[in-house]
Amino acid sequence: MSCWGNGQEGETAAPAGTFQQVSAGLHHTCGVHTDGTIACWGSSVLHRLDAPAGQFERVDVTQVVGCGIRVNGSVACWGDNSSWLNNQTSDLELDKVSLKFHDICGLRPDRSLVCIGDLAPLTPTGSFIDVASGQNFACGLRENGAITCWFGNTLWTVPVPSGGPFVSLTAGYNHVCALRADGTASCWGPAAAPVPAGARFVQIDASEDQTCGLTMTHELLCWGRSHGAVPTGTFLDVATAPVYSCALRSDREAVCWGATTAPDGIPIPPGPFVHLTANARGACGLRPDGTTTCWSPSLEVEEFRLNQPPAGVRFRTLVTGFVQACGISTAGDLRCWGETLK
Repeated sequence: MSCWGNGQEGETAAPAGTFQQVSAGLHHTCGVHTDGTIACWGSSVLHRLDAPAGQFERVDVTQVVGCGIRVNGSVACWGDNSSWLNNQTSDLELDKVSLKFHDICGLRPDRSLVCIGDLAPLTPTGSFIDVASGQNFACGLRENGAITCWFGNTLWTVPVPSGGPFVSLTAGYNHVCALRADGTASCWGPAAAPVPAGARFVQIDASEDQTCGLTMTHELLCWGRSHGAVPTGTFLDVATAPVYSCALRSDREAVCWGATTAPDGIPIPPGPFVHLTANARGACGLRPDGTTTCWSPSLEVEEFRLNQPPAGVRFRTLVTGFVQACGISTAGDLRCWGETLK
């Protein structure tokens, strides 16, 4: 192994031995030896070099976090907040997962809730049919239609908008929206904007301070902060992010609109897709065969880390947080990738 460039913190001091794969981060590098062990060199700040023992097939490092895939397929992470990343990739069997900022909440097959992150100790008990997480809060929809939310270190119940029953929830960073069985919706919270009068939806998705929905005729309707001209036509899915949004046309091709650094608009890979999700760093599309393709509204690809979903994994659903993505695989386990803000 040979390295060159700025070596003030040992970045160019590669250890002896032969390597089968290598990944470079911020002022440090990690590589997998031919015997499967990991070696890291460079800056040791924030435990960047503290790779675990054992045999690995692959290693990937970001600015302050490294993760390796062991020969048995499990994931181990180290560096800044690696315990949270390891919790993300723990062996969870979920029917639904919600990730909007950096706390993950999911619905187990027995309809109980589980959360990973700061909200974990506050997760309520009982039976739920839906869950949505935002910026340091989450809300669950109980089987009886009641909505329970928990925020910070206090468990509290949000006054449920009148006129239920509700069938689904979506959360932005600082607001929640609930969809009723008749297609009407209500939103509340510091960043909530009034729902357009008379509108009825089959789906809604909330982001930082915008919410978009698919109407009963499968057209797009957005409210709150505008991301620009909303596309016309009929759609199957919609996903909102802080400064842009994406939707899935009836021909299963994706379209995105809003802020981008690309001169010709947001570059979008060809479909077909069956589901879309989006966050501050980029969007991901789930294909009919369960594979995932991600793309970014920014030309600064080095800042976008969602374009590397787990290789060889097929998913049945996807969600994105502020700078991460998670999916429930066809085997039922939770897999996450991207960055961490914890």
